[in-house]
Amino acid sequence: MNDTNSKILLTSRNEALASKVDPSGHIHKLPFLNDENSWALFQDLAISRRSEECIIKENMKILGKEMVKYCKGLPLAITVLGGLLATKQTLEEWNQVHRNVKSYIHQQDGLPISIVLGLSYDDLPSHLKLCFLYLGHFPEDFEIRTTMLIQMWVAEGLIYRMQHIGSNEETLEDVGERYLQELVQGCMVQVGQKRSVARIKTCRLHDLMRDFCVEKAKSENFLHVINIDHDSNEEIEAPIGEVRRVAISGGSSPMRHVFTLPSTSQKYFHLRSLLTFSVPLKEQSMLRNFKYLRVYMGMHFTPKIINSLIHLRFLSIRSTSVRSISSLKNLKCLQTLDLRSRWVRVNVPNDVFRNMEHLRHLYLPRFSEITRGKLQLPNASKLQTLVNIPVSICDVKDPTAGIDEFVKDLMPSNFTFNCLHVLKISEHGLDERVAITPMVMSCSHIYQLRLWGEIEKLPEHDQISQHLAQLKLNETHLEEDPMLI
Repeated sequence: MNDTNSKILLTSRNEALASKVDPSGHIHKLPFLNDENSWALFQDLAISRRSEECIIKENMKILGKEMVKYCKGLPLAITVLGGLLATKQTLEEWNQVHRNVKSYIHQQDGLPISIVLGLSYDDLPSHLKLCFLYLGHFPEDFEIRTTMLIQMWVAEGLIYRMQHIGSNEETLEDVGERYLQELVQGCMVQVGQKRSVARIKTCRLHDLMRDFCVEKAKSENFLHVINIDHDSNEEIEAPIGEVRRVAISGGSSPMRHVFTLPSTSQKYFHLRSLLTFSVPLKEQSMLRNFKYLRVYMGMHFTPKIINSLIHLRFLSIRSTSVRSISSLKNLKCLQTLDLRSRWVRVNVPNDVFRNMEHLRHLYLPRFSEITRGKLQLPNASKLQTLVNIPVSICDVKDPTAGIDEFVKDLMPSNFTFNCLHVLKISEHGLDERVAITPMVMSCSHIYQLRLWGEIEKLPEHDQISQHLAQLKLNETHLEEDPMLI
């Protein structure tokens, strides 16, 4: 095109496609419209050409400003809404659209939004379609922690293979991060917050994309979403055939702050994922019927019932009032266990994790009381995340060792956490400072390290992994300045 001074402008929802056309070309990522530009686009389509009386026009503007907020800066949604209202001549017609703005946007003739979004969905490979549909579990405007999401994908078997790049072996979590990046590049998922290590910390779905996701998941019998503030009992029983996944949200109404899932119905017997958001289950005993449950995230915890769910891969009962977790030792298939609680001191038997040979991510409460000796960690060389670990009573040298065999140097010189990426050490209430250097030196691939509690000193720079990207210190009471210039 050098001899014509012509230029080609290519538009696509798929960032990867644009990169393939010209890897060295400039890719301009269009942001969502701000409130001012959203209103300007809407007003140009629906109001500016009107000749109605001033008072009617002003009332239309009031309604329009309320409705355009629902579009949340998405030009396609604003165009559909503005085009619709341009055909409505009376204030009563505008009020009718205002009362049902959500359904009007989705059901327009010509090129409905669901069809446009469906084109992007249909273009996804099969494995990404399943990962995308799984996002329908989360409520509207929910900031999804990507580490948790990927751990759920792994637990459900949606990330099903390891891949090799050169001499490095990708973990399932690495593949999951790549899947998420592909969904972001395809404009299916929005990035929320980013970590200091340049990874995605949280993500979310645009409201219209989430509506499409939930409807698609429902039509394919992939997921059943229940909002107890809106759904009637008939709607709760709506799915046809076996239900594999259920998400329950709502609870804002004081009359509906608990929920009972019809567990006696055979359609729920093969449930694989159950996620609850701010909604306690009225009858915890119903969980006994879900023998095939792999993923459970809930507000309440009944140890004897959870203990029977032997196929659980992901268990999150954070921010609950549970004080003992001794009954969890039967869950041998667990890959992720999240017990984080801020203010409750939890009794943790030293052998409760001993038989969890598949454990990859362990999040302990901030205040843990390890009983009967040192905490025994299974397959420590495969652990990727350790949070709120009391290092002074952690034994990885000999899983059978008791308190009488406590050794001065916690870590053997030849031991390494080969896969550990995130380590958060917590020490509270000890009379002497803890030496954390041996533990840190054993983590050759760590990129996130947090030390909470009094420690002797920081490891020397050559004793810390070169991959370390984030270091946080809380109440360490260091006597020497580690950053002295």
